[in-house]
Amino acid sequence: MVQPHWYSTWWFRVLISWVFFGLLFLAYRLRVRQLLALERVRHNIARDLHDDMGSTLSSISILSQIARTHQHNQRTEQATALLDQIGDSSRRMLDAMDDIVWTINPAHDSMEDVVARMRSFASDVLEARGIDFTFRADPP
Repeated sequence: MVQPHWYSTWWFRVLISWVFFGLLFLAYRLRVRQLLALERVRHNIARDLHDDMGSTLSSISILSQIARTHQHNQRTEQATALLDQIGDSSRRMLDAMDDIVWTINPAHDSMEDVVARMRSFASDVLEARGIDFTFRADPP
């Protein structure tokens, strides 16, 4: 009787099929783990966005009602101060929304885009305070 090659035996074929299905299972588990991590990130973003927007919109609503009362009672200075607060709150919320939308946009996943965003942020913050700066980043 002629013995088959080791790679033609039934036990080798079973072993290879187990390895193949094991690799498929590992790939499946990795993909599920990635999807769950993405879902957690989305949930955290949604929760933070809801909290930030809810609190800011609530304060804007309250401030606008108080400003309206001051306006009706001819207290224009207090109404103007409250309207300034409303404007500041709205601008902060718009900036936060812009940051969130930019962050979750997959078109901005490259290191060049991140560096450009950091440069823009540093420029806005530091130049507004009269601070000279040099922004250097190693090429990716």
